Amino acid sequence: MDIRLLGELVVARGGTPLALPASKKTRALLAYLAATARPQPRDKLCALLWDGPDDPRAALRWSLTKLRPLLDEPGATRLVADRERVELVAAGATIDLIALRAAVPAGVARASTEALAAVAPLCGGEPFDGLDLPDCFRYDEWLRGEREAARRLALAVLAALVERIGEREPARALDHARAWLGLERLDEAAHAATIRLLAQLGRRDDALAAYARCERLFERELGRGPSRELERLRMALGSASFAPAPAPPAAPAQPARPLVGRTAETAALADALAGPPGCVTVVLGEPGIGKTRLLDELAAIARERGHAVLRGRGVESELVRPFGAWIDALGAGADDVFRAQAELDRARLFGTIAAALTARGALLVILDDVQWLDEASAALVHYVARAAPEVRIACGARPGELADNPAALRLVRALTRDGAVRQIGLSPLSAAETRALAAAYAPGVDGDRVFAESGGHPLFAVEIARALARGDTAWTSLDALLAERLELLDGLAAELVPWAAALGGAFAAEQLAAITGVPLVELARAVAELEHRAIVRAAGAEWDFAHDLIRAAAYRRVSEPRRRLLHLQIARTLAAQADPDGERAIEIAHHAQLGGDPLLCARACLAAAARCLRLFAPDQATTLAERGLEHAARLAGEERLRLRIELLVVAYNADLRRARCAQIARELERAIVDARAAGCHGAAARGLQQLSVADYESGDWARARARSLDAMRRGRADADPAEQGRALAHTAQCIALLGRDIAEAEALASEAADLLGPIDDCAELPFALAIIRDHQGDAAAAIALASRAAELALASGRYWLAGYAWSRCALIELVRGRSREAIAHCDALLAHASRMGDGGDVPFVEVVAACARWQLGERDAPAMDRALAALRTADAPTLLASALCCVAELELAAGELAAAEAHARDAVAAAERAERISEAAIARSLLARIARAAGRVADLAPLAALDPTGLAARARAAIAAVV
Repeated sequence: MDIRLLGELVVARGGTPLALPASKKTRALLAYLAATARPQPRDKLCALLWDGPDDPRAALRWSLTKLRPLLDEPGATRLVADRERVELVAAGATIDLIALRAAVPAGVARASTEALAAVAPLCGGEPFDGLDLPDCFRYDEWLRGEREAARRLALAVLAALVERIGEREPARALDHARAWLGLERLDEAAHAATIRLLAQLGRRDDALAAYARCERLFERELGRGPSRELERLRMALGSASFAPAPAPPAAPAQPARPLVGRTAETAALADALAGPPGCVTVVLGEPGIGKTRLLDELAAIARERGHAVLRGRGVESELVRPFGAWIDALGAGADDVFRAQAELDRARLFGTIAAALTARGALLVILDDVQWLDEASAALVHYVARAAPEVRIACGARPGELADNPAALRLVRALTRDGAVRQIGLSPLSAAETRALAAAYAPGVDGDRVFAESGGHPLFAVEIARALARGDTAWTSLDALLAERLELLDGLAAELVPWAAALGGAFAAEQLAAITGVPLVELARAVAELEHRAIVRAAGAEWDFAHDLIRAAAYRRVSEPRRRLLHLQIARTLAAQADPDGERAIEIAHHAQLGGDPLLCARACLAAAARCLRLFAPDQATTLAERGLEHAARLAGEERLRLRIELLVVAYNADLRRARCAQIARELERAIVDARAAGCHGAAARGLQQLSVADYESGDWARARARSLDAMRRGRADADPAEQGRALAHTAQCIALLGRDIAEAEALASEAADLLGPIDDCAELPFALAIIRDHQGDAAAAIALASRAAELALASGRYWLAGYAWSRCALIELVRGRSREAIAHCDALLAHASRMGDGGDVPFVEVVAACARWQLGERDAPAMDRALAALRTADAPTLLASALCCVAELELAAGELAAAEAHARDAVAAAERAERISEAAIARSLLARIARAAGRVADLAPLAALDPTGLAARARAAIAAVV
């Protein structure tokens, strides 16, 4: 068995390549195990390729089941795994990268010429070609480092062989020099060696042609001519008798060619368009098989029948961009719609979008490459399919890569379970169809040869036909054909291709002009040439590569060092543009990561994660926060500390299930210690604020207060006035929530208001004031302030704070006897129930809503009992005390004294456990009223002895009403 990592991944048995798993992540796992050649912990593999909210261990197990039959043979178990580790054991197999390393254990300079010659055939391909996974940032970092190391080693082997055998075996040396050039097109030494060896072999015209190609390449890619050494080589060849052939003219623009073949598939799509509503059509096939072309045909049929057509697509580099495919499909202004609706819960947001789609009338939504759909987009597809069945949906997907994206896989499986999916699989074209396709693109070529060489693969067939038409008669692969077509480009058109490939998706003219510095007029002419040559195509108001495989071929022609420069320039150009809502942040983070700028990447990840929270995409926010933390760890100084704390805060708020909050809190504590030691008091204050929230949630009120005060003091040390104001507001909120020292809380809130001035985005300040006004008995002001706090908290994705505010409003209105208003606030919170985590806010407002309906004459005792049970389980004693008092009040009014007394006693116990003196006083006043109603006058004495100092106005009124 041979496993080849240098070039495209190949597993061959007896010289015959075996079919690889369709999942790219599974192939990446195989490459990683083969390259590392040692046992790997399962947890590390999961973090490398499947880190996320789904079950990474299950995904790893699935991939291993796909690899075992490929690697294992009778008598040779190569994939060895136990509960903790996985290892690929060679067991007689040859791994080219391992063999290459073994050939030069002490370095290339010390290796024998024979040893180098033995491994030279391994050095001709780009290492790990086609195994990029930009969304798996840990794996991507490993891959780029491993690829570069393997490339350097292969280049060193080839260069050493050329130097050692060039004089005595120039023909063999020329093969190595060409392989050297294949790996690094911009290496002057490789060009010089090739020209020198051609001259040595007496091939003067070939040497001059090689110089001319080098000259054009350097001028195009580097903006300069060859070096003096190369100039001297050319001079040594004498006067040039070689004149390079002019580049072939651009093909004239042609009308869209008719769809060849696919008669049955087109009919099936047309039937789906006219058939029963509520069925999603999914076109499945490998890259280049014609999915997009078939969807184009469906779009044309739909328009002929009077349907409006919306089109979007998944993009591999944007798997964490919430609603990316839908925003692209809906067009200009769509991002504003999703952002404006972010205060709704997901179901209501989806309902709004579904209603808007339905209102358009006859509508077809086409989403291509759903194997790269983000989680939010996939969920919306499923919702629209169920809630708006009259909206027709058609998708294109690569079946092998669906398994790499849990969100897309869940979508297809869910639709299949619902009986709401129709799958159309695409197979290669027949011989007759392939001949017709070849004739459509290159009349007169040998259609039988095209079919024999392509096997009926449409894109391969088209490229072969084009190659035959221009006189090329030999090729090794589709990629080689695409690379050859790209090689024909010259001038500005050729210069733009690497930039467009690095962008990774559709691009606007203005965007490409800003990145490259090329004036729009010149850029438009160059892109028009690319469009004529079928390299790119119009995609609405943007351009895109005619096929992803062309983009991939163009990207592969760019060396790794230059890729970094391209991505770095793209990232920095995008970062310099105004982006107040963080819409481009995910794109910036992607390019900054590939460009090797950890500071820009960490900052962009922070902005992107915050945006994901605002759009209620917590899983994507978590992924981006973790990616940002990885890059922040590479920084030094205050920026590293600040970013680490801010990213941990986002990660905490994104963990709605509270599965990792304890771990994140511990990491925050360590980060705060580092920030204190470095004198970064502002960063430490931000971390302390979040920890005080965690303490409050866990019931450690003393520590919450202490940390909040510490945050305030540190915020005053080195923060600007706005940051100081926010720190003071947070502390005021924390102290007010604890229900003690209200005067201190009011003083801090007043100081915060002075510092913040016109700044009106700090939710903590109105919420602190709402609690204070409620304590003082100004219910109307309290509700207005709490409502404003909820609004601001939603805008920043802090749903826990919005929950606190709605809970407060609901309780105030219930106590005032405004039942319908209380229910409205309860409904506002319940609409966001999925965002609230596992705290007590949801069961609390369910109790309040049940009490309000009881006030309206709609008692539902079972619902109230269930909500109380859930509230007890949530371990939220303050909320439990308030809820029990509300229930006991209603039971007392109904004459149910025994039940009222039991609930009031429980309320006293809960309030005392929470150290809430006002809630305890209200509960005791209820017990006194119950005792009076029962004729137990002696039970009133303890209430009369209560000290009203520090009690809320509501508690004082409750005592006064009894005493």
